[in-house]
Amino acid sequence: MASERLTLQLAQGVNEVWSMDFVSDSLITGRRRKCLTVADDFSHECVRIAVGWGISS
Repeated sequence: MASERLTLQLAQGVNEVWSMDFVSDSLITGRRRKCLTVADDFSHECVRIAVGWGISS
């Protein structure tokens, strides 16, 4: 079932819209390090970073 796309809300001030993303990197041993980052869309400030070996989406 197709749904109608909504336009993204543009932030007009701090703490109105946040975005999150998973990023990862690997060590020389091949073990992956994962991070969940949360950023404020207006100020571009990093609100939170959660780091771990086994963060799943």
